Amino acid sequence: MFLPYSLAIVSGYEAAIQTVSSGALDKAADAGQHIMDHLSLWQLHAANAVLYLCATPIQFLPSVRKRSLPLHRASGYLFLSTGTVLAFSGLIMAPLSEFPGFVPPSVALAVIWVLFGGVAMWKIKKKRVQEHREWMVRVAAAGYSVILTRPLVIAVHLVSGLSHRAAGQSATWLSLLIMVAGTEMYIQSRHRLDSNV
Repeated sequence: MFLPYSLAIVSGYEAAIQTVSSGALDKAADAGQHIMDHLSLWQLHAANAVLYLCATPIQFLPSVRKRSLPLHRASGYLFLSTGTVLAFSGLIMAPLSEFPGFVPPSVALAVIWVLFGGVAMWKIKKKRVQEHREWMVRVAAAGYSVILTRPLVIAVHLVSGLSHRAAGQSATWLSLLIMVAGTEMYIQSRHRLDSNV
């Protein structure tokens, strides 16, 4: 779902951008206009999102890590560098977003992403491989919370009756909470499984 959304923005085709905008769900006359007004910024962000989405599965496939460490490392650097661009371009884009109140969750996400990514890099430089993997899972979850936001906008709209645009801030906080908390639960469950072996 998110890849076609990103590709529509990269294309710069206005009709496609209007279709993928949350404003389109509200049948807003200005759907997608916030993107068209700052198209180069949105295209930079979306192009990095496409690379990020492609690098992530390669980074986390155990078979790649075992058979081709150089590919694993290259995908990791691509994952972290594109994610960093996404974090900072997202901060610039937040006040331009169609979601009111999008700046606070965007700042939180950028800080979490850069912090988690920095810790993941530090752990691998110290050769603490297992801890590095756990931090990479955390940083991926934080990044993918943006993807979860899209369906949660619809869910918050259905439950609360807010417009899709107005649901954006709540959906963003909720997705970040779900992904970060869910990841910690996953990591802790893996620790319990490993301690029982």
